Amino acid sequence: MNFKKVLLALAAFGALFVTSCKEVQDKPITPVDIRVSSDYLEVDSVAGTYTVELYSSTAWTAEIVVSNPWGDEEKNFEADPWISVDPVEGAACASTSDFKEITINVKENVSDSVKYQREVIIYFRSDNMIYATTTVHQMGGVIKPNGDTGPKPVSVAEFLAAEESNQWYRLSGKVVGLYNTEYGNFNIEDETGSVLVYGLNLNATAGDKTFSQIGIGEGDNVTLVGRRSSYNGTPQVGDAYYAPVKVTVAEFLAAEISDDQLYELTGIMEGPVNTEYGNFDITDESGSVYVYGLTSSIILGESNDKSFSSLGYAEGDSLTIVGTRGDYNGKPEVMGPAYAIRAKGGAPSPEPDPQPELTKATIADVIAAEVSDDVWYELTGTITDVQNTDYGNIVIEDETGSILVYGLTKEWNGGSNDKSYSEIGLREGDIVTLGGTRDEYNGEPQIGGTAFYISHVQGEAPEILVSTIEDFLAAEESDQWYRLSGKISNLVNTDYGNFDIVDEEGNSVYVYGLKVTSDAGGQTFGETGLQEGDYVTLVGKRSSFNGEPQVGSAYYAALIVTVDQFLGAEVNDDQLYHIEGTIQDLEPGNYGNFNIVDDSGSVYVYGLTSTPRLGQSNNQSFPELGLQDGDRIILVGVRDEYSGEAQVGGPAYLVRAE
Repeated sequence: MNFKKVLLALAAFGALFVTSCKEVQDKPITPVDIRVSSDYLEVDSVAGTYTVELYSSTAWTAEIVVSNPWGDEEKNFEADPWISVDPVEGAACASTSDFKEITINVKENVSDSVKYQREVIIYFRSDNMIYATTTVHQMGGVIKPNGDTGPKPVSVAEFLAAEESNQWYRLSGKVVGLYNTEYGNFNIEDETGSVLVYGLNLNATAGDKTFSQIGIGEGDNVTLVGRRSSYNGTPQVGDAYYAPVKVTVAEFLAAEISDDQLYELTGIMEGPVNTEYGNFDITDESGSVYVYGLTSSIILGESNDKSFSSLGYAEGDSLTIVGTRGDYNGKPEVMGPAYAIRAKGGAPSPEPDPQPELTKATIADVIAAEVSDDVWYELTGTITDVQNTDYGNIVIEDETGSILVYGLTKEWNGGSNDKSYSEIGLREGDIVTLGGTRDEYNGEPQIGGTAFYISHVQGEAPEILVSTIEDFLAAEESDQWYRLSGKISNLVNTDYGNFDIVDEEGNSVYVYGLKVTSDAGGQTFGETGLQEGDYVTLVGKRSSFNGEPQVGSAYYAALIVTVDQFLGAEVNDDQLYHIEGTIQDLEPGNYGNFNIVDDSGSVYVYGLTSTPRLGQSNNQSFPELGLQDGDRIILVGVRDEYSGEAQVGGPAYLVRAE
């Protein structure tokens, strides 16, 4: 997401302040603790005053960042900010129980140029690039595009050819490659092409994370409205929302006749049914209306293609359709022609070709063979490198050589890559047997096909060195795995998990993607539940980009489990577990001993610290957290035991209080 910084106006929207550049420090860096009572505020469109509490162990300053600015929003904000913070700077708090009250003043959202709900991020910055944030999201009024800016119905090809602007476009097609069901990230595909939709909201005024309320999924037909946008030069649909309005039949009947506004209705198909054009009545609890034609794909404004019979619907079926409010001789109708969001049960998948006959071979044999799509080999090798966990691009090695496997699926499926590699559970060091063809790219031999999995023998787990960030930065690039702990800062991508990990000494290194587990696919960071400011322990390799150190191939070191699953695990000082639950029976003292309880059970926590101190003594920092009985928390610790009773040891550390 594109962020442009706008320095915070003073309380009376007066002179702007400028933060100074970070100076080189010759003395040891003092650990910084800064936190704010609320990381997200959703406020009404009217003017209002809100407060948050800030704690900082050092002096701090505040700064506003306009979240995802478009059009002239940034210029208007600089000229007349709609939000202010008081005070904008302050000294260190006297103690951990001493909080500074911050007042946030918000103006009414009436700007003509900012038609959307608007959002800023307030950064409370302390020393050494450590900060806390509060996101303020202000609701807006009616934000449908006006007559000058759309929405203009276009094909995907026409959309891709358009320039970036405030013009609104209406796109129709199929949902393909849905990879984020929280925000709604997928490709919309029609007969002319495909383009990424970077998030889809329920309607024009809805906030983020409303995609699930739409009710569409992979393979469904969809019509949406959005603007031509891009990321790193690649086109995408930005600020998108679902074009149809979800209504009952009664609400549809009360709507005005219009060829432009789409409506989504769900009901029972009643007869008589015309199976050629798809004419029938759709009925719900509020009423019934005639559907004048239903098609299997979206051909709004065109003649009926008589594709209804391919949908598999019959009288009495429940279905969801999209169409316009029409009328014939005074009788209301669903027109368009309407289209079905999905076929009944979907079209049957064609049976894959039978599995090919395999010729056993060594890697050297395959390298010496000619490129062919017809000859399939069975070969066995040790996985030495996993390059892509979505498609299963791996390097295998035997005593005769090494070769890249360009895609591996969990079973034979006709030779296409269905991204099922992560379901196999392979890792570096495993000995895998697979089937594939002799392929080549830029003169370099590789296994193609796509290759399919046959069996494997689990290899020895790679050694993982527990390291400080300072030692990690000093290490050379290699295949060595390191375990690092610190705080998540500058989280810039919540799909892949790109952020800085910062320790208490202020040492920092960039994490280029974090998966939920070692064998998970990319874009699984969201499954960890981790957020900006959380403490995290991860495993990764020393890597770099353009000479800058970074953590590569990283995965979450803690397994996300219920209490019951934790109790079933073996005692192990090395394996970390992530548990979410409620504090009960908190014992007096500074060590943080209590029971953590979830729906599956309860387990004793033998010590909880404010920062990761795994394998070290408890530093009695629990009181700094301000936790008490009944608080809901997320912690990370190891499976331990005392006198035969299971417990969380480590000592455990707090990820976040919910």
